[in-house]
Amino acid sequence: MSAEPFLHGEPLAADGNSAPSVGLWLVVSLLAAVAALWTGPGVALPPAQSDATFDLERDLSEATVVLARPAGEVPCPRSAADGRFRCGSDYWQFVGAYAGISGGRPHRCTWAHPISADATTVIRWKNQSLGQTLQAGLGLVDEAGGGAAVTMRVLAGGEELASLTSSDSRTWASVDKPLPAGRSKGELRIEIRTSNPNLRMACIDLHMVGHRPTAPRAGEQP
Repeated sequence: MSAEPFLHGEPLAADGNSAPSVGLWLVVSLLAAVAALWTGPGVALPPAQSDATFDLERDLSEATVVLARPAGEVPCPRSAADGRFRCGSDYWQFVGAYAGISGGRPHRCTWAHPISADATTVIRWKNQSLGQTLQAGLGLVDEAGGGAAVTMRVLAGGEELASLTSSDSRTWASVDKPLPAGRSKGELRIEIRTSNPNLRMACIDLHMVGHRPTAPRAGEQP
């Protein structure tokens, strides 16, 4: 697929402001989306907080992004100009801040459109503190319609913390749960994949607060 439109929204620059428009109709769509974002009900996840243990939008600049293929990993370099991780030459092939509509509601999220069926988009941090409570969200931008499922997995050191799936832009999948005692710090990964990337305009978020309690060692009382 060589090009896809941004529907009901547009990428945000690294500072959180709207990026330069592709056309007048996109400007109008962006203004409507941003207005809805700040005034409409139903925002799935809270905005970045200074005291949050982890916030995807806030901490994205510290991540490494790669496309994991059967033959190996292909880096997605981060652009100093706009803060986005570029995973291909087409304008939609990036990971970065976004404001749009999914499931009929406004969302501030991270654009993570899968690139191909044989490539998993991996966003990772080498040594990240983990929160006590995890909130994650996944949706497809409105007008993507139904199609192949997009899966988002959140892992810490190989342990799956959450898994979400969305196959229709009318549904915003989310989870809000406490984490059991376990690894309190280590590699954090977000994996995004699909069997067919056609119009799978994925919009994701991850937010953690508090500090995860460390699991007791063998022989110790919990």
